[in-house]
Amino acid sequence: MDDSMREITIDRLGREGDGFAGRIRAAFTLPGERVRGPVAAGRMAPVEILAPSPERVAPVCRHFGACGGCALQHGSDAFLAGWKEGTIARALAAQGLAAEIRPVLTSPPRSRRRAVFAGRRTRKGAVVGFHGRRSEELVA
Repeated sequence: MDDSMREITIDRLGREGDGFAGRIRAAFTLPGERVRGPVAAGRMAPVEILAPSPERVAPVCRHFGACGGCALQHGSDAFLAGWKEGTIARALAAQGLAAEIRPVLTSPPRSRRRAVFAGRRTRKGAVVGFHGRRSEELVA
């Protein structure tokens, strides 16, 4: 297991929205960004952004990063729409299908089209929120 500091440039996003440089995965990054961090088992975490993408924006949700819901709030609407259209076009082309892809509609800030809530009973009562990114930790 490699646990050394690396400096890489993100070249693409994966289907779950994580940035990739070769086989190294770095969450919450965008193509073209220069980042640094320790790499273990193919993952860079935590990630330090050395040179941000011009498409990087400030996430609107205070839970972004901790919550497991939105992986790409740090990308501009125009960037996200293009990435989504490209993802669909490549998936269709891989199956030998051609289709006219309509422009992607974006959601306004502080809105979700789907949500999966998590709950937990505590001594003080019930707590409802979302699961943390790749964890069972409750973000409320």
